[in-house]
Amino acid sequence: MRELRGDYRDLFLGFRVALDPRKMLLGLAGLLFSLLGVGAILGIGASSGMDGPERDGFTTALQEGRLPDAWAFAARGLDRTFSVPEEHAKRPPPRLVHVKGKGPVRVAPAPRPRPVPDRSSLLSAWDRFCEGVLPRLFPIHRGEHWNAIAALLCVALFFWLVLIWSFFGGAICRIAAVEVAKDERISTREALQFARQKYSSFFWSPVSVFIAFHVFLACNALGGLAGRIPWAGDLLCILAAPLAFLAGFLMLLIAIGGLFGWPLMAPALGAEGTDAFDAVSRAFSYVFSRPWHYLAYAVISKAYALVSIAFVWLFSLLLVLVTFSSVGLGMGGKLHDIAGYVFSFVTFENEAPTLGDLSSAHNPVTAALAAVLGMAVLLVYGLAAGYAISFGYTARTLVYFVLRRKVDATEMNEVYLEEEEDLGGGPLAPPPAPAPATGSPAPAAPGSSPVPPGPAGPTPVGGAPPTGGSEGGHKH
Repeated sequence: MRELRGDYRDLFLGFRVALDPRKMLLGLAGLLFSLLGVGAILGIGASSGMDGPERDGFTTALQEGRLPDAWAFAARGLDRTFSVPEEHAKRPPPRLVHVKGKGPVRVAPAPRPRPVPDRSSLLSAWDRFCEGVLPRLFPIHRGEHWNAIAALLCVALFFWLVLIWSFFGGAICRIAAVEVAKDERISTREALQFARQKYSSFFWSPVSVFIAFHVFLACNALGGLAGRIPWAGDLLCILAAPLAFLAGFLMLLIAIGGLFGWPLMAPALGAEGTDAFDAVSRAFSYVFSRPWHYLAYAVISKAYALVSIAFVWLFSLLLVLVTFSSVGLGMGGKLHDIAGYVFSFVTFENEAPTLGDLSSAHNPVTAALAAVLGMAVLLVYGLAAGYAISFGYTARTLVYFVLRRKVDATEMNEVYLEEEEDLGGGPLAPPPAPAPATGSPAPAAPGSSPVPPGPAGPTPVGGAPPTGGSEGGHKH
């Protein structure tokens, strides 16, 4: 059994624990379901932003297999969906200023001059970030104008990813938790059954934090809406100002705890087998009680993850390259045509040969070979992507165990194990009653009076203790 030290050194077990085909396949399955849902949601968003000719061009490009062209149409549609109309974005509300001799006057703010790009200036880099990156990250609100479609799409993406990874991520965390604590590997069936039984807890632990934040956000927004009422609304805002700051304080705590604590919620459920409330409580407690330990462990895990994932990806790329190069030594130019089709899955080239082209240039079996090799290459790269997901959940589980050791003084080898009845079997039978000890009286039958013990017999000659007696008898 491996030795667990209960400190940062245990984080370096991540590579070995994550390199498990079961976890990698679970990660790959979760990734595929995530891509299906994300593609459907973004497709709805792109369709709402495309006009008639663009929508027809997008459909035609998909039917003809021209994926780069299809993505170009979809990107233009998404750009229109995740943006506020220019007439709204360019008209900020007028600002109230005091002009000497005139009193209060509303003036339109002057356009802010763009700074000269200077990559050596931290201030200009921050300005470029605020003007170019932030509007893309948070595109649902500019000024007083909301983009309702973009907001709904973001919420749909959040809930879809939580729905998927509450199951697959929970199963990966369960396998990792048992393997780290007990150095044992449970079956994939047991892990999936555990994730199914605790699915509501895996789902509601991040969603409850999301809802709590938006409840306080809605309270402040409603208070601000009441402030639009003349006189009475201003008076109400004066009275409710302390509550608004209290709500802002709670929102900030929830945001910090949720942002840094959500990676610990799934490992808490996988290791403790409790409910969503306990997972959220543990995550917030560990983040706020040991913030510097948590940040240090997170930085170590991220750095180790980059090295490990880069190694696995490089290994997968070399595996495909060595395989095709060695086979090409014997197959010759036919493999070059096959490789043009196979790697079009990765490069998304418009002019790559299709299966019909391979069948016409060679024969139908060659096209079938190209399809099989294409699926094999996708599986290799998919397992590499699955390893990245497996390592992410495994590293989070290791960080949770180490933080639990620091905060709760719980040993690293303690983990919740399901009983036989939890796994679908019947109730455990009670252990049999122990047999009476030698020399002790048999238990009396119900309803009968006990028989008092008789007087001890004489001690045999030679000082030997009587049969069935103890060595501590009285001396005569």
